[in-house]
Amino acid sequence: AEYAKYGANRLAEGKLPSAVAAVHAALGQRLQVKAIPAARGTITDVHGAELAVSVERKRIIADPTLVVDYKRSVDGEVVGEGFAAAADVVAEVTGADRADVLDRLENPLGEKYAVLVPDASPQQWQELLSEGVRGLAAEDLMRRDYPLGEAVSPVVGWIGAGDVPAGGYELVYHDSLTGVPG
Repeated sequence: AEYAKYGANRLAEGKLPSAVAAVHAALGQRLQVKAIPAARGTITDVHGAELAVSVERKRIIADPTLVVDYKRSVDGEVVGEGFAAAADVVAEVTGADRADVLDRLENPLGEKYAVLVPDASPQQWQELLSEGVRGLAAEDLMRRDYPLGEAVSPVVGWIGAGDVPAGGYELVYHDSLTGVPG
């Protein structure tokens, strides 16, 4: 009863935040705005066969300060720890070179940022999530695929470095093919 009386007095004096303000502050700390990458339009032939298509991909990244504490368990028994165990899991799931993944964890781009796998499938990311490696995350990206290969590139064109069209329909119809991130 004394605490409630004290709290009511402090609230009346304007020295305790209102419940609404506290909720807004908490939500502001939890919610993030994230742009969803836009898919570039599909190029098809007159019969509807895909000549160029955007494919959703993931860049697997890590915070090495969190990964270092990872313990890999199989049937309740710890079978590996730290960077080496995390590198094993990432390599097994994605097909990436284990030594390369381990090197990226031990020598990150920044204290809390390492790109482990620059191009993975959404299914590989889901499998990595199920392994429970703390400190892993994924960045969304889109990759341009050409199902008929290089043979059609003089007509279809291609997307070069920096997502810049480098010829063919990709260049001529660039404005029509470009999506808007949401």
